[in-house]
Amino acid sequence: MNNLTWREQVADFFTAPVSADFLSAYRIGTAAMGLMVIAMIGPSLLDIYGAEGFIQWVVSNELFRIVTLPSLVQLSEPLERVGISPDALVLGAFALYAACLVCMMLGWRTRLTAGGAWLMHLLICNTSIIFGYGVETFLHIGLFYCFVMPSAERWSLDARAGRTGHARVSANARIAQRVVQIHLCIVYVNSGLAKALGAEWWNGEAIWRALMQPDFRQFDFSWLASFPAITLLLGWSVLLIECGYPVMMFHRRLRPYGVAAIFGLHAGIAVFMGLWMFAMMMIITNIIAFGWAYIEAVYAPGLSAVVLPSSPGARRLSSNAVPACPSGGDQRTASYG
Repeated sequence: MNNLTWREQVADFFTAPVSADFLSAYRIGTAAMGLMVIAMIGPSLLDIYGAEGFIQWVVSNELFRIVTLPSLVQLSEPLERVGISPDALVLGAFALYAACLVCMMLGWRTRLTAGGAWLMHLLICNTSIIFGYGVETFLHIGLFYCFVMPSAERWSLDARAGRTGHARVSANARIAQRVVQIHLCIVYVNSGLAKALGAEWWNGEAIWRALMQPDFRQFDFSWLASFPAITLLLGWSVLLIECGYPVMMFHRRLRPYGVAAIFGLHAGIAVFMGLWMFAMMMIITNIIAFGWAYIEAVYAPGLSAVVLPSSPGARRLSSNAVPACPSGGDQRTASYG
């Protein structure tokens, strides 16, 4: 296929330039998710996060707080001395968090506002934890990635004002892509192996419990007791999808099936367990990591074969590239691989 050495192939894998559009989509999607969470908990904000809420700060400070990280509890004491109550602090923190998310979604001073949103999210989560199924974790990860990665190159006020520091197609975008992809592979494989160590996912009991426990039950699946093979196959399917995630996603021919399988998994979690926020956050993350090429092929088909100067990282014609537009000079293509 090519004459690259293994070192050049590794360098090509991590640095072959790619469009940064997927990072801009990640920025918009992550900010939108954060605003949706705020809208969902807004009517009960002080009941959830207030000093005298469902879980009082004196309790949450001991149970949930990571002592090496800041929290609203730490800020409340000095601010009370100047007349700012704990409830006012909570409302102000969420107002600032929401403002940062709006600015981040619009791409205005993206680095600053994404960093501000990430910091406010850290303060809030280290004060009290109300989500136990991962949405806050992946939202926090998304905010951090949007802060450190070039996420304002497209669909942003910064791009319109010429404040972005990278080209739309760059090696930095490829590095960011690989970081998110490898992160997801670690997450899914770790989850799959942890499931595989127990018997519940092999015998279908985990599926039965997930569908029937009162906290998550959306429909009456008691009829599954008469068809145990269904829960057995569903449990095996989850193990296959999660443990086989890296193979499916990095193999060109298997990737469409892998993307469809992981979307189906999270859609099922949303519909049958009611965990819509978590499912949406995971679908967004998977789209930008492995599914964006299919979206990009619709709205900008030529971008997946951007003509770039010849280099060790651009000599390879990626396995999913489309033919580049004719161009003069000694140039090659690099695609969204």
